Amino acid sequence: MLRAASLKSRPAYFGRNCSTTFGKDLMDGEFFKNKPAPIVFRLVEHSIHGRGLALKPIIDQIESFNILMADGQPQLCSRTRNAELFRLAIGGHGLFGIITAVQLRLFRRRKVERVVERRQIDEMPDLFAQRVKHGYLYGDFQFATDSKRDSFLRQGLFPSYRPVADSTPLTANPTRFNPEEWERLTYWSHKNRRLAFKVYSSRYLATSGQIYWSDFQLSAAYIDNYHQALDRKLHARHPATEMISELYVPRPKLPAFMNDARRLLKERKANVVYGTVRIIEADTESFLAWARKDWACIVVNIHIEHTPEAIAHEAATFRGLIDLALALGGSFYLTYHRWATWQQINSAYPQMNEFLELKRKYDPQGRFQSDWYTSLESARG
Repeated sequence: MLRAASLKSRPAYFGRNCSTTFGKDLMDGEFFKNKPAPIVFRLVEHSIHGRGLALKPIIDQIESFNILMADGQPQLCSRTRNAELFRLAIGGHGLFGIITAVQLRLFRRRKVERVVERRQIDEMPDLFAQRVKHGYLYGDFQFATDSKRDSFLRQGLFPSYRPVADSTPLTANPTRFNPEEWERLTYWSHKNRRLAFKVYSSRYLATSGQIYWSDFQLSAAYIDNYHQALDRKLHARHPATEMISELYVPRPKLPAFMNDARRLLKERKANVVYGTVRIIEADTESFLAWARKDWACIVVNIHIEHTPEAIAHEAATFRGLIDLALALGGSFYLTYHRWATWQQINSAYPQMNEFLELKRKYDPQGRFQSDWYTSLESARG
């Protein structure tokens, strides 16, 4: 069960056998509407974030939760009750129990205007700061991925969203990509990146000035199992997928990281399909916080064929990106892949040994496991 704590007149509930019942005036209503509650619980366990310009990870929006422990007993956790477990389970990647109910802090959705600009990576630290200062709610920098061009990781689109008066009319029939267009764009992003970015940029720039409800712009079309059809269309010799990773650096060091990453990815001939830069406010509450500082968050998706050689090659590429972030005082997200070395993990998360000891304290028989957890223990030795 999930309950909206801060909007008593229109509560929203989640349980393991129910869906959301958000009122139309609640923030993220479209995103959560009719989604099974376990999806939301996974978001809590992995301490997710989005495109908010002045937001912390999801722990900042959680009042309390219920969790089923390894001994079969339920516990209520909040900042004042079972506080240690509260800090451990949010962002604890499911290792401490099964979350069965969450009480969230919500705020009312607002109308926003989308503002889309072409920008350079060197401008982004100042531009993000300006958007925050002027009250914009969301934004990210979607960078060019054609490694054959000078724009690779240097240029991109910067959509951001500023609040407008509720009396402002919504854009009728707003321009957006439909599933068929996404499918074509996905093909071009693998076959002709220059064309893909040209089409994507042209369409996205045309949406500048459109007015939405704030939750409307958080959703987009997604085609399940898209890569199976893409492999057939590309006549791929081997099945393939995109592997995601997220790196974090202090915001002023974003241009330096992107320049370093550009060199590394070109040297290793990495097949970058999509990437974006977001910002996050520091998380001072969760035990295994990935947002230890006010980071710039760099999301990279690399196309990988499912062969031992290709996987090993890109695993080394991702480790190289982690090293670049660490060298600038940054970090990385733990569970997208299992390729980080123990030295890298311990450098980015010096509390990891204590985290694993607390895992054994709350789950002495090791009932809650994952592939990532077993690989972590193996890397630890």
